[in-house]
Amino acid sequence: MVQVKQEQAQVIGECARLKDTRRVIRTAEKQKAEKRDLEARQLCQPVHGQLAVLQMLVGQCQASRQAAEAPAGLMPGASSVVA
Repeated sequence: MVQVKQEQAQVIGECARLKDTRRVIRTAEKQKAEKRDLEARQLCQPVHGQLAVLQMLVGQCQASRQAAEAPAGLMPGASSVVA
């Protein structure tokens, strides 16, 4: 009976040690993931800003091109009366 209790205490001790080791590893991995997420946000934020500006410029260019290609009668402010 004494031997069974000793074995049980060893198993409980080993289990607690493994639990602690896993907790330390989980915490370290979580910190690494948070660091990678922060780095990605810091890298992507300026890129997203540049993308927004470029998309705005493309939209302006397309609008200017469409206005230049429109027939005179369809352009805003143009007279539709033919002389």
